[in-house]
Amino acid sequence: MIRLGFTGANAVTYYSCKQRALNGSPRNCTPIGTGTYSIETLGDGRVLKMTNEPSQAATLTYERIFVERGGKVYWGYRDKLGLRKNARLNLEATNTLFKQIGIPAITP
Repeated sequence: MIRLGFTGANAVTYYSCKQRALNGSPRNCTPIGTGTYSIETLGDGRVLKMTNEPSQAATLTYERIFVERGGKVYWGYRDKLGLRKNARLNLEATNTLFKQIGIPAITP
């Protein structure tokens, strides 16, 4: 489990913690890195984002964010930017393949 502590003006410290089996609370937290945070206003809410995440969190495909709206704080995520390569068939190629394997053609 990764936790963080706010340690100064826009500074955070990341911690790696063990988790208790009984109630899920953190224990034995050790510092694993430092970073910064920023607060941005988007629409009618304020969004808290963290940067320079430690290597333990770098493998995640999302970024954790916190949004404050109407005096309440909600947590969420945002997909990390990245390139994805997808090979897809167009309609003609799909229908040709479907014909060969006995599936009815798609008619948009």
